[in-house]
Amino acid sequence: MRNRMKVLLWLRINKLNSRGECPLMLRLTVNGTRVESSTDILIPPSRWNAKRQEIIGRDAEASAFNDRLTVLKSRAVNAFWDLDRKDVRITPQLLKNAMTGEVKPVPSLLKLAQEFVEERSGERAKSTAIRYGTALRVLTDYLHKQRKPGLLCNEFTHEMGKQYMKWLRSSGSRGTAYCSKLVRFVSQVLAHGHRQDHLRNNVLEYFEYPKVERTGGRPLTPEQLATLEEWRDRLPTAGIRAAADVLLFGCYTGLAYVDMLAFRANDPTAPSHLAPGPDGTRWLKGKRIKTGRPFRLPLLPGASRVLERYEAGKLPVPPNTKLNLRLKMVADLVPGLPAKLTSHVGRHTFVYLIGQVGMSDKLQAHVTGDTETVIRKSYQATLDSELMLAFRPLF
Repeated sequence: MRNRMKVLLWLRINKLNSRGECPLMLRLTVNGTRVESSTDILIPPSRWNAKRQEIIGRDAEASAFNDRLTVLKSRAVNAFWDLDRKDVRITPQLLKNAMTGEVKPVPSLLKLAQEFVEERSGERAKSTAIRYGTALRVLTDYLHKQRKPGLLCNEFTHEMGKQYMKWLRSSGSRGTAYCSKLVRFVSQVLAHGHRQDHLRNNVLEYFEYPKVERTGGRPLTPEQLATLEEWRDRLPTAGIRAAADVLLFGCYTGLAYVDMLAFRANDPTAPSHLAPGPDGTRWLKGKRIKTGRPFRLPLLPGASRVLERYEAGKLPVPPNTKLNLRLKMVADLVPGLPAKLTSHVGRHTFVYLIGQVGMSDKLQAHVTGDTETVIRKSYQATLDSELMLAFRPLF
């Protein structure tokens, strides 16, 4: 959007002093918003020509004042064009500061990103702060390899965003979805710079991200769940058996990976979600890390069996990348399991199971800590097995 600016000099009549003089004001209007300041000139209302924007008279004082006003308007115009060339978001206050030499320097993209991460780290969950830190390191690595570590935030273009996406997808083993997240991080940084008046706009606001085909997240059927429990003790290593237990625990509780970290064995300070229920049984109670929404549900027998295998009910939850790698091994070793097995399959399976017993969307949202909309859109996927059951009487 093209910036527009208007300079207006006007008399403040309501501030008439004892000598019959009024202050002459300067009004700067940029893109429909304005700011006003005094010119430190006092004149009688009869000596002001509003149409010609000058003081009436040919005496030395009038000439000096008019020269001063000409310089003031020229300074405003020059400051406006200097800011426009820098491609920053121009506001009336920024223009006023530029006229007095008080303009903040435009930060580099990395400095702005560091500021964004530090500001958001205290507002988000620990896992989100870690992801922001990772995205910052990847961006830093890219800019250094491009020999542009000092690139100013207003020098980053839409085309650079495309080049960054291409570099992400061509280097390393990053998936398309993860590459999109890293580019979205840059977009968030630029949006932060726009709010700080460092940028005219966010050049990645309408960035076209590659489409990601969602093939994962399918729940396990009751038969597949029974097969996994049966094969659990036959798995070759303790690490793979622990990964199977984490998946089983997710299937019977609906906890997301980040919420299961409360049961992690190597973190004694983690809060426990276990609490006594109204009927004397053990319940799971807490708040989801991602949404902050509360959840509570009885601890099902399958989840109790998993916890009984470990001391003090603490699960050996590995890092998510390692967990998903081990779950792929589980999928290879246990017959009948889907090839794409991730930690989030457990949450999908839990919602599928409680849906099969006729639990309403409202109760499903309550026990999972999600909204009814999320439950319907994200978790109630139709399974091929459900279709087979429905059509079986016709065969």
